[in-house]
Amino acid sequence: MDGKFLRVNGERFWVKGVTYGTFLPNTDSELLPERETVRRDMERMRAAGVNTIHTYTAPPAWFLDLAAEHDLMVVAGVFWEGRQCLFADREVLRKIEEGVVAEVRAMAAHPALLMVCLGNEIPPLVARWHGKARIERLLRRLRNRVKEIDPDLLVTYANYPPTEFLDLSFLDVIGFNVYLECESEFRAYLDRLQMLAGDRPLLLTELGLDSRRNGQEKQAEVLGWQLRAAWEKGLIGATVYAWTDEWAVAGVPVEDWDFGLVDRERHPKLALDSVTDYYRRSRYELRERDWPEVSVVCCAYNAAATLDETLASLARLNYPDYEVIVIDDGSRDATAEIAARYPCRLIRTANGGLSRARNLGINAARGEIVAFIDADAAADPDWLYFLVTRLEEQNAAGCGGPNLSPPGDPEPAQRVARAPGNPVHILLDNEAAEHIPGCNMAFCKSALKAVDGFDSVYRVAGDDVDVCWKLLERGETLAFSPVAIVWHHRRQSLRAYLRQQQGYGVAEALLEARYPERYGLLGGACWRGRVYEGPQPALSLWLPWRRDRVYHGPQGTGLFQSVYTPQAPWWLSVAASPEFHGATAALGASALWIGLAGLSFWPAPAVLAAFGMVASAACCLEASLRMCARDELHGFSYWRRVIGVARLHFLQPWARWLGRLKGAWRCRKEHLWPSRFIGTEGTLWAGWERREEWLERLSRLLRDAGMGVTHDSWGRHDLTVRVYPGYVAVLESVVEHQSQIRFRARLRTPLRLRLLEGVLAAAMVGAVVVLPLLPLLVPLAGCFFTLRREKRRLLASLAVLGRKAGELLGMVPIEEELVARRRPEVKALNE
Repeated sequence: MDGKFLRVNGERFWVKGVTYGTFLPNTDSELLPERETVRRDMERMRAAGVNTIHTYTAPPAWFLDLAAEHDLMVVAGVFWEGRQCLFADREVLRKIEEGVVAEVRAMAAHPALLMVCLGNEIPPLVARWHGKARIERLLRRLRNRVKEIDPDLLVTYANYPPTEFLDLSFLDVIGFNVYLECESEFRAYLDRLQMLAGDRPLLLTELGLDSRRNGQEKQAEVLGWQLRAAWEKGLIGATVYAWTDEWAVAGVPVEDWDFGLVDRERHPKLALDSVTDYYRRSRYELRERDWPEVSVVCCAYNAAATLDETLASLARLNYPDYEVIVIDDGSRDATAEIAARYPCRLIRTANGGLSRARNLGINAARGEIVAFIDADAAADPDWLYFLVTRLEEQNAAGCGGPNLSPPGDPEPAQRVARAPGNPVHILLDNEAAEHIPGCNMAFCKSALKAVDGFDSVYRVAGDDVDVCWKLLERGETLAFSPVAIVWHHRRQSLRAYLRQQQGYGVAEALLEARYPERYGLLGGACWRGRVYEGPQPALSLWLPWRRDRVYHGPQGTGLFQSVYTPQAPWWLSVAASPEFHGATAALGASALWIGLAGLSFWPAPAVLAAFGMVASAACCLEASLRMCARDELHGFSYWRRVIGVARLHFLQPWARWLGRLKGAWRCRKEHLWPSRFIGTEGTLWAGWERREEWLERLSRLLRDAGMGVTHDSWGRHDLTVRVYPGYVAVLESVVEHQSQIRFRARLRTPLRLRLLEGVLAAAMVGAVVVLPLLPLLVPLAGCFFTLRREKRRLLASLAVLGRKAGELLGMVPIEEELVARRRPEVKALNE
């Protein structure tokens, strides 16, 4: 295994395969042709570029010997009856297990064996009859028995769309049989399968087309774009169904299907030439035009401990035209000396922060695409290939990929990898992203220039979020490639992790100052997309809010039967927030204070505090169990990791919160808070006829930010905007002098929120007057000022987005008098 890919004899291995069988019994009662026929078939396979044979029954030793003689690898299927509803019978399960163990033991040590396939296409109605959990337990049990025989032997199962809902993440390789005859649908489904596979390799165990019904020309055409799509989407390969039209089921020859590359008499069909064309060339040779030059920028600050690994991985990239640029951002260690040992351009500069270093890299780049990688990450050899391929396929401004934690990192880093707050992508669907992390991203250089690159106000973090949002506001798209992988080392101590999270909190405060419309009530970013977490099988059985729901279709006839995991309820994030922890601590202090005062009602706040502590601990433990669900640890080692990760889930929100406080103070100190200067009004230079266009663009920006927008045809205002928890603002606009659009925003607080604010204010006064309740003053004040802050954020969002909508349409904002009086250097920084 090599991440999401395979490695054989030290080299990356791409499966270029065909299926073989099943056949009528030969003279030795084996479900294979005669040995001489098999030898001739293998010779022709090698001539066609085939390197893998996929069988449906366990091959005998002579077959594996012939495969090794012809330099062919074998995906060996093991057959057991999966089309009957017998999986509740323990005797049947025991016989299945014994049969699989016997067949695997007979061939496990053979050098031609690539992997074992544990079965093929359990019917969806059978799976529904028994329930997905029973089928998954059976396959997991078979996988474990195979690993007992040979821990290094790879294991897969040939799944297909009607049973897509099966969670098979415990297998080494995710296998799927896919028959789609529309190229766009085929490509889209491969994207979906890559997301379902997570960090596991994905193999197409069957694909093809029947030439009897579609003709040989159509078969050759479809196989051509199917194989091209498989390479470009980052699969480890495919096994075409089938080598020959000759096949049989249950001892009966099948005469009315012709999926083979050769016919029953072994005469070649047109599809064989098409497959040979793809199998005998590398993926780079399939491209008909030149590859764009890519400039890889690595910004380093005191990175001597990890930079050598990063640059070594960049030197091994399989891409025909790229350069490496290292920006030494004022390092005081051996960073520059390490970079000098590699074929790269080294640019040394005084320390100015991450954004400034990246901008230096952009200006120095010769390539039309600029890729970024952190100095503590290592790139996969095909990293650039998949980034560039997806960029061009989606015609996107930028593209990112996953950053995985190296499995060999020490235990503290493994815990941090399962903790919240690590760099992660936010996806809108299987192809488009809302955010791509800075440790693994690439952009068209022209797109970066159009948004003036990275903002130097973000010295440590937040620059990637800012540039993604700027591109999205311009109407650009961001793509995501699940196979453009970098291996990113996590922080290796608790102190380093909390310091990193505090820096991220500072960046969040700076981002909120510039994008108030993208932040919510408790200060967290509001994303339209979601983080795809992958399957967590350990929790789906006992956590009702995590329980999967399977779409089977009417009467169980759905062709694509998917599983849907609901998002966690809102109260989970609230119970894990520092605000909730602070309120719980205040209740506990209040109970203690009241008890010391000798008052009798101290149990009430004590019970509430105890409930809050239990809720917080349960939320952290739930998150830890979910993130450790696939860890193959047992006993003390497993629970030590779970408790360690739960502790990080508890501490991380506090570190982010402290960072946001520091960032908010910096914003006010350096006059970076836009709501202080823009106010609730604005004026734009534009023709009178463009007011409706501006309002439409503003409405779109508000909706993209997650706000409710309605148009009013009866009142004096143009737009009504609503945000959680119910605040309402209205926007009015007018045209002055035939060339100026003037707008203003007004707040309308609903009666229920006015009453809530009044109750909170009265409660704060009561907490001050009644001394035993004094500890409650902190959470009450926090709630009160959070609501007040939300009102200011709503007005600031309207003002900021009103200006942005005009700027996107080429309108020029007219600065307010207060803005004009700001210090020149601050004004230049904000612009």
